[in-house]
Amino acid sequence: MRVFPFIIVVFLLSWLLLPSYAIESELRVKDSTHCLLTKNIKLDDLVDDAAIIFKGKLLSQKIIQEKNLNVRENRFKVLDPIRGIEKDKKYITIKEWAQFKSPIRKNETAVFFFYAPSRIGLTSLIGNEQGLVKLLSFGRLKYSSRLAIPNSQTQGINSKNLNSFSELKEYIAKKK
Repeated sequence: MRVFPFIIVVFLLSWLLLPSYAIESELRVKDSTHCLLTKNIKLDDLVDDAAIIFKGKLLSQKIIQEKNLNVRENRFKVLDPIRGIEKDKKYITIKEWAQFKSPIRKNETAVFFFYAPSRIGLTSLIGNEQGLVKLLSFGRLKYSSRLAIPNSQTQGINSKNLNSFSELKEYIAKKK
């Protein structure tokens, strides 16, 4: 009779622990901060949904408490304001809800696509790492592997020939 309660306990523990482990392992993706809840975004949607777009680099990042939330305060040097930032602005502070690990790295030059700030002043990169386009040497761009993946249903980045910052900036200007 003692075996039956033991089997039930083992079954319940495995039922409770194994599914969460399986789901957690599926959410891990090498060199990425996204999860299965974030959908792949087309480049057109990324540009259309962004209220703040700029080329810049992260100077500092700190976690603060604001209205009982963990908030990530990002301080950027603005190298080229594109949308939502005054043309003469050299620095900007953007606050994000610090729920996930940030894909933004200090001193890395990139083009950032942020949503409009909420009523409490928080925003986030569109599609998490999809809203971060890294600038490589010679002005080349490195898009997220999940952004506008070219296939038969999605018009991808390569079909637009947006391989440099100047081409991307020109494309954004036409979309206004």
